[in-house]
Amino acid sequence: METMLVVGKATPESNIMIVTVNRADLTVPQQTVYDDAVALVTGNAYTLIENTTSDLNISRVTSSIVSEDEGIFDFAIMDLTDQDKLRALLALFVELNV
Repeated sequence: METMLVVGKATPESNIMIVTVNRADLTVPQQTVYDDAVALVTGNAYTLIENTTSDLNISRVTSSIVSEDEGIFDFAIMDLTDQDKLRALLALFVELNV
């Protein structure tokens, strides 16, 4: 099981989006985008990504094991490849917000 409820803004000037993402409903390319990005920041019950222009609250329901730790990531100092994976996930959220 892998589902997300995404609420927030992709950029400060964008409209609020509310998106439910069910991984099983995504196309194979969308699942790859989802998996690549989620793998970077999963494992913790609470994750904060600092230094981004997005303001998103994501509630995730998963059958994966997570710890009760907090994960804090600084987008500005992440590897460029990892930044691109998170940007692609944001683009997926925007794409699904129709």
